[in-house]
Amino acid sequence: MTEVALEAGAQDLEAIEIPEDSDQAPGFQVYTDKPDLMAVADSVKEAGYSVTEARFIWKPKAPMEISEEDETTNLEAMDMFEELDDVDAVWTNMADPPLQPLSLKPKA
Repeated sequence: MTEVALEAGAQDLEAIEIPEDSDQAPGFQVYTDKPDLMAVADSVKEAGYSVTEARFIWKPKAPMEISEEDETTNLEAMDMFEELDDVDAVWTNMADPPLQPLSLKPKA
């Protein structure tokens, strides 16, 4: 799968961590440049893998480690922003935010 994604233009891949008690299949998050997103997703599908989501995200270059209290405050603020009608997406540079970029999983 990694070879297919990289040949199609993927910039980076990260294994999706799945809890042992989950029935979810393992997979990868694949990062691409904006113009390559759909070409990479299509190439991976054509190779027989399931693409569960393909969308644009903002991935911070320098993630910030913050305290648990600050993380809670930031997540609450993000939730409030997401509830606004004019907001399409909210991103953060926290080290471990709950983001889901292009997720790829082998077909069962």
